[in-house]
Amino acid sequence: MVFVFFGPPGSGKGTQAQYLVKKYGFRHISTGQLLRQEIQNKTALGLDIKSHIEAGELVSDGVMLELVKNVFRDKNSEHVIFDGFPRTVHQAIAFEGILSVNNLRVDLVINFEVSFDHLLERVKGRLTCKTCGHVYHEVNNPPKNVGVCDFCHGVSFEKRNDDEDSALKRRFELYKTETQTVKDFYSDRGIVVSIDASLAVETVKKNVEEALADLGIVS
Repeated sequence: MVFVFFGPPGSGKGTQAQYLVKKYGFRHISTGQLLRQEIQNKTALGLDIKSHIEAGELVSDGVMLELVKNVFRDKNSEHVIFDGFPRTVHQAIAFEGILSVNNLRVDLVINFEVSFDHLLERVKGRLTCKTCGHVYHEVNNPPKNVGVCDFCHGVSFEKRNDDEDSALKRRFELYKTETQTVKDFYSDRGIVVSIDASLAVETVKKNVEEALADLGIVS
C-alpha cells in the first residue's frame, strides 16, 4: 500500500514516518532527503535544487517526478510512505500514472494540521544528523544519548539553513497556496484523514496508528 503524509515543513510528518519504519518496517520516502542527497552529490541538478530551497521556493514538478520514478526501481517494502509529495495537482495526477504502472495507488492520505506560530517554535529546536539525515528536536524528541544519533551513531548534527524564520514563513505560505487543491483532489476520493499535529508526539503517533488500523494495516 502507498500512503501520503501531507503537512507543512516542520509539522512532524517525518518523525511519524520514521516511527512507522522502526515499528512496522514501512518504507519511508522523504522527498526532502532525496533532494538533499542530490545536493550533497553536487550535480548540476543538485545546485539548481539548492538555489530554490535556500530562497524558500518549491522545487519544480519535473525534478520531483524524476526522483519519485527512481524510487520504484527498488520494491523492498510492502507499505511505502511518501513524505512531502505530491505538492501540486499536476504532481498528484502524474503520481497516479507512476503508481498505476507499478500496480499501486494511494490508499491513504494523512493530513498533519498545524499553525505557523507552532511550527516556528518547533523548528527552532530541530536537529538533523549529518550522517543519515534523521531528524530530532532538542526538547521534544532528542537522541537517547546526547550528541549521538540513535540510528547511525553519528555525532555531528546541524540546524538546516532553510529553517530560518523568513524562509520558513515563505515555505509555509507556498505550501498553503500550492497544496490546497491537492488536498481537495484526494478528499474527493475519500481517503484523507486529518490529524492535529500540534499535539504531543505520542498522541500524534496514536492517532496515526488508529488511522492505519482502520484500514487493517496495523493492529
